[in-house]
Amino acid sequence: MYSDLYPEMKPVAFPPSWDHSPLAEAKRKLDLDPEAPHLVVLASDIPGDFLTDLLSMVYVGDEKDSEISVLCVNNGSLFKKLEAELGHLETIHLYDADSDGSKLMDSADLLLTEEHDSVLGEALKRQLPLVLIGTVQKNAWSELVNQGCAVASQDNVELAEYCIKLLDDEALRAKMSGAYWR
Repeated sequence: MYSDLYPEMKPVAFPPSWDHSPLAEAKRKLDLDPEAPHLVVLASDIPGDFLTDLLSMVYVGDEKDSEISVLCVNNGSLFKKLEAELGHLETIHLYDADSDGSKLMDSADLLLTEEHDSVLGEALKRQLPLVLIGTVQKNAWSELVNQGCAVASQDNVELAEYCIKLLDDEALRAKMSGAYWR
C-alpha cells in the first residue's frame, strides 16, 4: 500500500493472476499452455495423408501457437504415421488411448472430428464449437451446422482455414458455443 504519510513504503506489485477456470485447469492437467487455444482432433477413420496435410496447414497457418491434440482411437497405423510425420512438432500432441478422450474433451476450445454418435453427446455436454470432416447428412449433426454450432467440409484446405480462423477468434468460438441452446 502506498501512502503519502509513509513515503518510504513502496507500492506492492502483484503478479498477474493465473486463470483458474475449469478449462485452464484441464489444460494444465495435460501439461498444455492454459493460455493457448486448444484444438482437439478425434480421428479414427480419417486417411493418414489427409489428416497429416490438414494438421500441417493448421500448424503453419496458426499464428497463436495453439495446442493441437490428436486422439487416434482404434487406429494404430494412423497414430504411427502421425507420430513419424508430425511427432517432432512441439505443439502437436498424439494420443491413442480411449482413456485420454474425456481429459482431451474437457480441455478443448475447438473440436475437429468426423460424425460419430458417441462424440455428439460429448460435444453437446461441453457446448464445443465444431469443425466437422465430411459432408453432413440430414441428422443431428446437420442441425448443429444449421444452428451455427458447427461448420463442415470435406476439403482439407477449407477445414484448415476454419480451424485457423476459429482458433484465432475467441469471440466467434463463444458465439458458436452459445448457439447450442438457441
